[in-house]
Amino acid sequence: MGFFANLFSGIGEAISKVGEAIAEVTTGIANVVSTAVSAIDEGLSWVGDKIAEATADIPIINGITAAVATVIDGVTDAAEIVTHHFMMNVAQVGQTVGEVLDTTGEVIEAVAEGHGECVPEIIKEGVGEIVETAEEHFTMHIQHDIELLKIPVQVVSEATSELLTGIIGENHISQAPLLLDDAQSFVFDDVIHDGIFAPAIEGWEHLNNEVFGNTVDGLSHSEMGMGWLTGEHDGHGSGEHGSGEHGGHGETACGCGTTEPMPPMPAADDEFMWV
Repeated sequence: MGFFANLFSGIGEAISKVGEAIAEVTTGIANVVSTAVSAIDEGLSWVGDKIAEATADIPIINGITAAVATVIDGVTDAAEIVTHHFMMNVAQVGQTVGEVLDTTGEVIEAVAEGHGECVPEIIKEGVGEIVETAEEHFTMHIQHDIELLKIPVQVVSEATSELLTGIIGENHISQAPLLLDDAQSFVFDDVIHDGIFAPAIEGWEHLNNEVFGNTVDGLSHSEMGMGWLTGEHDGHGSGEHGSGEHGGHGETACGCGTTEPMPPMPAADDEFMWV
């Protein structure tokens, strides 16, 4: 390549690196904040469990402390979900800006290297990254919203059951309030989420895959800015995402492009238990 070709190729590569850095930094910041909030929530839950264990031989006191702990857990869980909502938005904005710069850099680099025919494919992959990432974030936001809506009834029913258990023991009467939580879980989880949102999102995902290919597949919680303490099995936002693939374009389908894939964020741990 000539001098100017090398120059513009280098400029394109530099722009791509800046885009990757922006995505990594913003996602990292979001993970730090999310992890801190999750740690506080987990710590308070641990304290509540220890107090409950210490008062296990005094049923009435145990029922009261368990009920109070349940209320505190509900408040901190709600705060955690709201924080994760916001941090996910921060991460998504950073990833979108980073992807736009990354794609721009790859286009400049491809043209400079005489691979103009690859530009449409590069742009398609860049748009696919943004659209499919948005779809995964939207899916998690829906799960968060549903769990947030369930918290008031869940807290009231569990706290009432714990108080009654401390007074009259565990029986049908003391367990009756939990039926409210079971009922709302059926409405929100089975009817609204599984019956309405899940099929719609599945259709959107299928359409994205048809148009863009499977560019983004199963982002982990940390890749969405939810921190490193939220697990994939238990806890709020636990979905069917697993650890996913999310990165730069690398070599495109038409054989051009020299950027390395954007390294994934560390996978989320499975240790965090949402109460």
